[in-house]
Amino acid sequence: MGKRFGQWEIVEGLGEGGQSWIYRVRNVSTGQIGALKRLKNTARHARFVRELEVLDKISHENVVRVLDSNVETDVPFIFLEHVDGRSLGDISPEELDRTPIRVRMDWYLQVCRGLAAAHRKGVLHRDLKPDNILIATDGRVKICDFGLAFVDDSQRLTETLEQVGSRFYMAPECEEGRTDLIGKATDLYSLGKVLYHLLSGAKVFPRELHRTPRYDLATIRSDPFMEAFSRILDSMIVHDPKQRAEEVDAMAKKVTDAVTTYEGRFPIAGAKDTYKCVFCRVGLYEQVLPKPGAIAHNLGYSDEGRVGNEHFVFLECQNCGNSQRFKVKYDRAGWFERE
Repeated sequence: MGKRFGQWEIVEGLGEGGQSWIYRVRNVSTGQIGALKRLKNTARHARFVRELEVLDKISHENVVRVLDSNVETDVPFIFLEHVDGRSLGDISPEELDRTPIRVRMDWYLQVCRGLAAAHRKGVLHRDLKPDNILIATDGRVKICDFGLAFVDDSQRLTETLEQVGSRFYMAPECEEGRTDLIGKATDLYSLGKVLYHLLSGAKVFPRELHRTPRYDLATIRSDPFMEAFSRILDSMIVHDPKQRAEEVDAMAKKVTDAVTTYEGRFPIAGAKDTYKCVFCRVGLYEQVLPKPGAIAHNLGYSDEGRVGNEHFVFLECQNCGNSQRFKVKYDRAGWFERE
C-alpha cells in the first residue's frame, strides 16, 4: 500500500483475475479515486493492450472509462474509473430475491445499452458474466473486463479450439474452442444467462437447461408469469449460434415488454395459469370476442372486436363473469390464444 504509479497511489487491493491484479488508487494531486489494473501474466500482454484499445474505442456511460495507462513499462497498467458499489456476482441470492423485478431489469437494460454500444463499434465482449457487471450504489451499471474482447477489424488473439470465457455463462462455441464461429450472437448467449441469473436469484446452469423442471423460471419461482421472460431466453440460450438472436436492442425491447406483461399480470399465449381472473382469482378468462377460430378473427378481426379504429380482444371469467379488454398489437395477434 502507498506505492506510487505516476500521480496515482495504491490505497488497497481489490482482488485479482487470471491475468491482472486490481487495486483501489487515489490521484495524489486531485484526490480522484480510480481502479488500477496491473498485468501479472506477461504472456497476456497483447490482450492487455487490446483491452485498453477496446475501452478507448467504445466510450459509453455503461462501460467503464479509462483514466490513464502505460502499457510500455515492465509491469503494464491501466487506470480505470472507480465504481462505488460491487459486481452483480457479489450480490447474494437472498438479496437478489428481495430486489424488485423492475430494479433488476433496469440493471439488465443498462447492460444491454453498454453491450449494444460495444457491438456498434465492432467489439465483442466474449466474457459477459455477473462478475464483469458493476453496479454502483446509485443504480448505475457498467460493464468491465474486456480482456477477452474481439474487434472485428483486428487480428484474433485466440487460436481456434482455445477455450475462452466463464463456463456457466459462455456460449457453446467458446466452450468448444470454436472461435471461428464467434459473433454478436455469442454475446447474446451470455446476455441470456445474465438475464436468467437476475430472474432466478443467481441459480446458474451449464448449457441450455433453462426449460428443464429443475431450472424453468415459472416452476422454481412458482410464478406462471415468469413465462414471459422464458420465451425471451428461448431465443438467446440456444446451442447453434445461427439459430440464436444477435441484436441486443431487439432483446432489450422484448425484456421491456415482458416487464409490462409480468407486472400487469397479462395473459400469455399457451400459459393457462396466466389467464386466472384478476377479480375472483379462481376462474380463468376465456376469449369471447373476437370468437376464437372465427373467419373474422383469422382475417385480422374485421369488425368483430373493433372499437372505433382500434382492435381489441375481450376476455371473460367463466367463474364470476369479470371482463377484461386488451388492445391488439399487430405483432401479437396470438397473444391471447390458449392451448
